[in-house]
Amino acid sequence: MAIAYAAVLLLQQGQVTAAVLLFSAGVSVKMNVLLMAPPVLAVVIKVSNPWVLLKAVILGVALQLALGLPFLISHPWSYVSRAFELSRVFQYKWTVNLKFLPPDVFVSNRVAAGLLASHVMLLAAWTLARWFAPDG
Repeated sequence: MAIAYAAVLLLQQGQVTAAVLLFSAGVSVKMNVLLMAPPVLAVVIKVSNPWVLLKAVILGVALQLALGLPFLISHPWSYVSRAFELSRVFQYKWTVNLKFLPPDVFVSNRVAAGLLASHVMLLAAWTLARWFAPDG
């Protein structure tokens, strides 16, 4: 996470390309850095022009491909499919907020899809209402 925080610091200093590259490096070290991606992207969009954004995104993706190349060459399907294992079922014993659900309901695909869809919709609503609201 320290790498991601350093990327945010660079972003605060207006160094968009360096921030995105460092953020991409942070993602390659620990996937939970991706949780910071929506607000980081929102800030990058607000403080830079489309060409800087495009250049930064291309460099960030290129860094991910370069760092993942040995794994993509040797085991491409395993590397990509296990990176975002959306078919994983969470264990009921670790839930805190959804204990009111019976275990068989908690592990169902419908609940997982509903939680993911509601998360994406709430994130989109927050983005439009707060991050991209007119500055006042």
